[in-house]
Amino acid sequence: MSVGPSADEEHEGNHVSPVSPFIIVLLNANGAATPAPPFSEGPDALSSTFLKDALLLVDVIQDFRHEGAERLLESFRERHPALVAAIERARRDEIPIIYANDNHGVWDGDAGSLVARAVEMGRAPELVEAVAPREGDRFVVKPRYSAFDHTPLELVLRELDVERVLLAGTATEMCVAQTAIDAKEEGFKVTILADACATNDERMERLSLEYAERIVGAFVERS
Repeated sequence: MSVGPSADEEHEGNHVSPVSPFIIVLLNANGAATPAPPFSEGPDALSSTFLKDALLLVDVIQDFRHEGAERLLESFRERHPALVAAIERARRDEIPIIYANDNHGVWDGDAGSLVARAVEMGRAPELVEAVAPREGDRFVVKPRYSAFDHTPLELVLRELDVERVLLAGTATEMCVAQTAIDAKEEGFKVTILADACATNDERMERLSLEYAERIVGAFVERS
C-alpha cells in the first residue's frame, strides 16, 4: 500500500511536513530486505546478467522560493556535485535519464518553460542549469509526492525495458522516498543515490533511508 498524501491533499514543492506514516512503521519494525545492487556494481547480485537502468531525477528543477526552501537549497548546493556526477555518468554510459517534476498546476508538460522559470526567477539558476534536461531526455510532470502517482512514468520505464531505477533529487524524505516505495511496488529494483539527494531535515532523511533499505528493499548507495 502506498503511503503519502491522499488524493485530496494539496502538494506544492517539498515543504517540511509532519512525520510520515512510513517513519512510524520504521520506528516499530525489525524486518530486513535483500537490497538491489549498487550503481557502481552494475550486475544484479542474484543474476549473471546486467540490469537495464534508468536514472530518475525527482524535482531537481526548482526555483527554491516556496516556504521553508532555505534548508533544501542549502542541502541541494552541498550535494550538487554528486548529482552532476550521477548525470554525467548516466550520459557517458548511455543510461536513459528521466525527469519527474512538480507541475505547479500546469499540465502542458513543457520542460523548457519549467527550466526557464527556475533559472530566470529562482534562487539558484546556475545549479539548476547544470542539471537541466537535454535533448533526448524524458520528462514527466507530477502533481504529488511520488513520481508514479497520476503520471505516465511506469509506461515510460516499461517501454525502455528498465529493470532498475536509480533515484536522485529532492527531497530525500519526501518525494524521493515515496517514489522509491512506488517503484518497488511496481516491480522495479531501486537504488537511491543518497549523495545526490537533497533534504529538508537530515534526521528525517536518515529515517527514511533506513526505512527504504530495511522495509522497502531498496539499495541505498552512499559514498
